[in-house]
Amino acid sequence: LRSTMALQELSQLEDRLSSVERRVDDIAATIASAGLESIGALKTELALLEAEAHRLESSGVDNVYTGELASGKGAAKETKKSQLQRLEGLFAQIDALFAEMQRSSEPSGAATLPVPLVAAGAATEQTADMAATLPARSPPSAAPAWAPPPAPARSGLQ
Repeated sequence: LRSTMALQELSQLEDRLSSVERRVDDIAATIASAGLESIGALKTELALLEAEAHRLESSGVDNVYTGELASGKGAAKETKKSQLQRLEGLFAQIDALFAEMQRSSEPSGAATLPVPLVAAGAATEQTADMAATLPARSPPSAAPAWAPPPAPARSGLQ
C-alpha cells in the first residue's frame, strides 16, 4: 500500500514537473523574439515557475520517503532520483534565462559590473547591476537644500 501511494504521488509530481518544464521551454523560445515591453512579463512568469519548481522539490519530491517501502522501493527511488536531477537542470536553465533576459533588456553600451552589497537589508546584486546603468549624479552642494527652522526664542520664565 505504501509503495503504491509513493508511486502515485511521484506520478502526480511528474505531471507537474513536466508542465513547468514545458512552460520554461516556451519562455526560452520566446525570449529571442520578445521586445523590451514583454521581457518584464516573461521575468515575472519565470520567477513564478521557479517558485513552483522549488515547491515541487521541497514539498513534493523530497517528501516522498522510499526507505520503508517494500515492493516498489527500487522504482520509487529511481523516479525520485530522476525528478531531482531534472529539477537541478531546470534551475540551471532558469538561471541562464534570467541572465539572458537581463542582457537583452540592458541599453546597449551600458556598463554593468556586479557590485555586491553586504549591508544588512541591502539590495541584491541584480539591483546593483541596474544601478550601475544609471547616469552619475552630481556631487551634493555645500549648503543643504533644506534646514530646520530656528528654535523659538525662550522667555525669561523658568
